[in-house]
Amino acid sequence: MAALKMSGLLTGFALSMAVSASALASDLPSRKGAPPVPVAPSITWFDIAVSVKGMTDYNFRGISQTDRKPAIQGGAELQFYDNLVYAGVYASNVDLATSPPAEIDFYAGIRPKFGPVTVDVGVWQYYYPGEKQYIDTAGVYWTPRNTD
Repeated sequence: MAALKMSGLLTGFALSMAVSASALASDLPSRKGAPPVPVAPSITWFDIAVSVKGMTDYNFRGISQTDRKPAIQGGAELQFYDNLVYAGVYASNVDLATSPPAEIDFYAGIRPKFGPVTVDVGVWQYYYPGEKQYIDTAGVYWTPRNTD
């Protein structure tokens, strides 16, 4: 009988050790380390976006600006206060009747965000340096002197 009591006691002791060991194991730190601390969103006060691209034909509203020839374009945009306010310049080669060597565009605007929706309101100025008025052989003016 004493052996049976001793066996039951050892079984109870072993069971209590197993339960307490599992409780202690849950308190151990993870091998992966502590979870990353969330980073508070920050505001980008100033940024610049630069683009360069090439295309087989520069079309604007269905009219080839390069007389169906390739175009190289590029631009730079300054963005302020987390892209809320922006200003930029954009340039492209052109082949128009008024013979400007390039199109240079200046633009600026605001992009307020309302949750998942962004609204873009801005102005754009086209500039064609050195363009000339197109006159045909009969003396008829086909284009204004300045199409900016």
